[in-house]
Amino acid sequence: MIPLSVAVLTSFPLFSTEASRGLLDSGLAFFTTLAIAFVQLARKQPAWWSGVATACWLGSLQKIPIPFLIWLLILTARPISKGEGQPLRSRWLLVSILGALVTMAIWPTLQLLSYEVPLRHLFRQEVVDWLGPENLGAQPYLEVPYRLIVTSACGFALLVAPFVILFWRKGKFTTAEAEISIACLGLIVLETLFNFRHVRYIEPIIPALCLLLAIVLHRLLERPGAVRVATITSLTLVLLAGFVQTKLQIDFRRKDFVDEKVVAEALGVQQRQGVRTVLIKAVKVGSDLHFSSFYLFQGNLRFPVTKYTVDELRQSPPGPPLIGVCVGRDLSAVQAVYPDLQIQFTRAQFIIWRVE
Repeated sequence: MIPLSVAVLTSFPLFSTEASRGLLDSGLAFFTTLAIAFVQLARKQPAWWSGVATACWLGSLQKIPIPFLIWLLILTARPISKGEGQPLRSRWLLVSILGALVTMAIWPTLQLLSYEVPLRHLFRQEVVDWLGPENLGAQPYLEVPYRLIVTSACGFALLVAPFVILFWRKGKFTTAEAEISIACLGLIVLETLFNFRHVRYIEPIIPALCLLLAIVLHRLLERPGAVRVATITSLTLVLLAGFVQTKLQIDFRRKDFVDEKVVAEALGVQQRQGVRTVLIKAVKVGSDLHFSSFYLFQGNLRFPVTKYTVDELRQSPPGPPLIGVCVGRDLSAVQAVYPDLQIQFTRAQFIIWRVE
């Protein structure tokens, strides 16, 4: 089942395409998977609860405490799935939960006390900017399950697998498989109820969903005759289609940023101490330059990058010396602010300029 679950995971376009972008969600999926594994090991050896707490702490440092939420969902599901009750009465569990809460609070506390970050800004980008009324409220409900289903032929099977484990009595699935299914469905329900705007927030449990699907497929492959043949045929076609679709999507996204990646690398070479680096972007997202983090990462920049819109540049232009990037459409607006602007490098629509 392990090779089968890995094959399903790597052929699922939603996961592999997002992982190729190097986003934090991929690392969050790793720590969430670790937490799920340690929870199951804690069934017989309660000391593994400390491993769950560690995975939750690292997951919160990675992005947000999704592993801790999964942990709570599994603890809720264990009595429902008729799991063993002894580990839930372990001192290791209580100590680990308290340890997870304390360690997860360390970094936000440091931000508040040492860096004087306002409380309302701790999770502003994640909770307010992205999940606020202008974004979350503008998206339709059922966005997460809908995108999960339509991403590929495998997506519908991933959503159905937990239900099969919970309600297919002849399958004789274990209580561990049942509680993982309940936890995964619980997260999907929560994200649907809170109207999460992007299916990427389901990525942390995609490895677990792939494992559940592999378990169901394994049961079908054990059945003789036409069921086994149909399962093998369908699985082969779905995996091949998934690998092809994933490859096409990754190549398409990389093609979109090839020119901008070259510009970021050139900017990294020209960046100097004492010379401020700026990006000039339009207000509309996706219409011109990529995020400043793209330039910091792809260009291996050693100094900070500041993002300005054209209007912000006109209202409060930063003082020289400057080095910046804009698109050809906005070059005239930048030249109006800095008449002695010098063009250093061009690639496609992107321009690197300097003001001494």
